[in-house]
Amino acid sequence: MVQFIAHYQHRLTEGGRFNPAQMDNLTISQHYSTAVESLKYWPRGFHQLLSQYLVNPMSSRGHFGINKHYRDIHEKLYQQQANNGIKRLKAAFDQYIDLNWPTALQTKNLTRLDVTTEDRPLISQKEALAILECREPRLKKLIEQRKLTLQAFKGKAYFNRAEVQALANLYQENWSFAQACKETELSRHQLLQLLRSKLIKTLQRPNHQNRDWLIDKQAWIKQIQSFQKKAQPDCIGYTLAGFQKQGFDIVKVFKLLKKGSLTYEFNPNTAKPFSIKQLRQINTHTKKQHQG
Repeated sequence: MVQFIAHYQHRLTEGGRFNPAQMDNLTISQHYSTAVESLKYWPRGFHQLLSQYLVNPMSSRGHFGINKHYRDIHEKLYQQQANNGIKRLKAAFDQYIDLNWPTALQTKNLTRLDVTTEDRPLISQKEALAILECREPRLKKLIEQRKLTLQAFKGKAYFNRAEVQALANLYQENWSFAQACKETELSRHQLLQLLRSKLIKTLQRPNHQNRDWLIDKQAWIKQIQSFQKKAQPDCIGYTLAGFQKQGFDIVKVFKLLKKGSLTYEFNPNTAKPFSIKQLRQINTHTKKQHQG
């Protein structure tokens, strides 16, 4: 990337080909240092560098010359995608074209190239809101929490597509409080007791910046699978609700279950595979005590 940008800057400022083999070390280091500065605020620095094409089209043909140079650079970048540095340059270049010079590339004329907006590394605030399925105040909270990084370019707000999508996936793959109640078949009071006792793993707790819990779905699934493995056949006892009526609240029940101090049957429910109600015939005798 540094080599590419050094060549580009040299051509803009001094004209001609950048040939470091014919330069002394001091001159080369100055060119490379300037190139590195352009990368400090990626991709903003690179976008600003590309914007010089608008000021210095390097062709007497005006916009036609600009378009030609853009197409040339675009094609060269696509021809060298095996290089990881070139991949990053290509993504930033496509983003710049899409945001600031949409008419520079007539994709219908580039039949050998596959150009899609899904490859753009940066997306607008509107796109970020759509992916996260939230409103602007929530987006601001996510920025405050440093869960999202805001990138400003020419007075507009942009977000990293991969970062936004990863956050969206996190929320989609786990449970809100209401979803957890439905899937686990715990009452709101019971679930809240377990959450406050930290017996259920969470990824987010409500506070002045978060309106809801984010409950780790995979952690709960592993817990249910663990209960299923430890279950015993032909137990005699109470239902979960009946057991609690004997004076054991849900927190005590969970602690005893995790310690192995309860015996129970596990009755699988395909309609509710994550339900705590799959545990049946609960009693306070361990298998060892029962045999004794």
